[in-house]
Amino acid sequence: MDYSTMEAEEIYERGCELLDDGETDAGIELLKVAAEMGYVDAQTHLGDIYCYSDIVEEDCEEALKWYRLAAEEGDITALIEVAEAYRYGAGVEEDFEECLKWYKLAAEAGAKEAMYTVGYEYYHGDEVEKSYEEAYKWFAMDGFRELPYYICADMYFYVDKDYENAFRLYCASLENDGYEDAAYKIGEMYYYGLGTEQDYGLAIEYLKYYEGDFEEDDFDFAPAKVNYMLAEMYKNGWGVEQNLNEAEKLFRAAEKSEQAQ
Repeated sequence: MDYSTMEAEEIYERGCELLDDGETDAGIELLKVAAEMGYVDAQTHLGDIYCYSDIVEEDCEEALKWYRLAAEEGDITALIEVAEAYRYGAGVEEDFEECLKWYKLAAEAGAKEAMYTVGYEYYHGDEVEKSYEEAYKWFAMDGFRELPYYICADMYFYVDKDYENAFRLYCASLENDGYEDAAYKIGEMYYYGLGTEQDYGLAIEYLKYYEGDFEEDDFDFAPAKVNYMLAEMYKNGWGVEQNLNEAEKLFRAAEKSEQAQ
């Protein structure tokens, strides 16, 4: 059949019909014709075929070739696939900078998955310099709607400086998720009077939330600042009976925590 007078969409649809009828080679050939004419659906479909289907042998390089063409036209699915290819080295060498670049393009094109992926990268700082401000920027694209309580609280605490909302969300994180770091943050906020009234008694209750008995080794894995706050309270008798020996143990634990970081 002469396809020279047909539109790319028609060629693509005919190719899909052939694939459905089990005529794999002919169907793929028509998808390639439509893809080379710039039809994005055909480009993404070819990427899927070479990456995920069992009708041809997996070929990550071929998949990436077609995904990249669709991605360059702004196709969200393809943008994410290209990002993933660079993240995991599928058809190309692993390259986190390239991965992040394509994820950002996907986020800017409206992909919620990409918004949160980029936000988490900056929040955790494993592969890129940690930045709450940069994380906030990407999370805010979807209004923080899919963030856990704790991370949303961090955004209010570190970026917005909205301590009342931060305190409320740390409490929600502890109550609903049992998240240990939320207890530490609640204790810190009681200690300094941020988002709530200063209360050393409640501060110490939350700062030692998971510590159990006051044995020195129990504090080795707590954040250094937690141990420093506890040490100051025992040293000065803030919210607790003064105990200089306990304070000294906590200062040592804090130093260990700092050295381990």
